[in-house]
Amino acid sequence: MLRYTTLCTLAATLLAGCASLEQDARDAVIAELPSPYGTSFDALKRYPGGVICGRYTATDMEGLRMKTHAFAYSNGEVYRRPKPQQLRLFCTSEPAQALAQELGIGPWENGGGALGKIHGDLRALTAAIAAHVVATGDVPLGSLDELVPPRGEFLPMLPVDPWGNPYQYRVGLGGRTVRDYSLFTLGADGRVGGSGPAADVGRQHLPYLDRLARMDPS
Repeated sequence: MLRYTTLCTLAATLLAGCASLEQDARDAVIAELPSPYGTSFDALKRYPGGVICGRYTATDMEGLRMKTHAFAYSNGEVYRRPKPQQLRLFCTSEPAQALAQELGIGPWENGGGALGKIHGDLRALTAAIAAHVVATGDVPLGSLDELVPPRGEFLPMLPVDPWGNPYQYRVGLGGRTVRDYSLFTLGADGRVGGSGPAADVGRQHLPYLDRLARMDPS
């Protein structure tokens, strides 16, 4: 009897977790709509790594007609008007294979190897840049050296990519908000383009790498 009760409790917990994730996805979509009234959802499906894909129907910006759009939800972020490639990368049960097919990035190797190191390095660098923004009001305007001593205290040292090369950093245009920036490695060949070990991998790919990391066995 005890075993049956335990199994029932586990099943109820798993079902509650699935329902909660779907509700989180709905809430995230609605939070970005100009008007939530009358919004409906259908075809919601859960994928490995805590991803929800589906469709929502809501009024357009003018509030004159109802329109249906696809969406993807991953790690607290909603992609309300995803590009077809984003849907192929998120809405799949084989995200590592999709990443290789769509972007030429891989292999993932369960978070190990070159791609695992790149993922960890990009995460550390983006966190340090975010801390720099909090402290100074903007991203480093010169180089990543502003993150490490003696110019900064946001990282003990700058990581290098798996082939011993510094990560590329480019600052975008300024404005009323914090400047945008690009952060990436040129891969094993040190040249733009390529696939596999030679693929360029940047912070724009972190949502896909984060999802793979969440799927890795602990």
